[in-house]
Amino acid sequence: MPEASETAARRHREQGDLREENLKLREEVLTLRDAQIGTEARLAEALGRLRVLETEMMRYQEIEQLYRSRTGHFLQSYHRLRRRLRRTG
Repeated sequence: MPEASETAARRHREQGDLREENLKLREEVLTLRDAQIGTEARLAEALGRLRVLETEMMRYQEIEQLYRSRTGHFLQSYHRLRRRLRRTG
């Protein structure tokens, strides 16, 4: 029965090799998962910053429209007059 014991030993080595490969693959999966989580976090942060910048841009566009309007011209004149009065005042 030497063949049976050789076969059993070979199977035992193969199982050990498979377990080792399985552990390496699991470690690689965890590493890739962590990298994906980090990438998603950076993406979420960038998207949040983009929303803030878009909101600011809309605010500035609204202010620019106000200054181009009749009311805006009135406000600009009013502020110029106030500055002059402060200087002389």
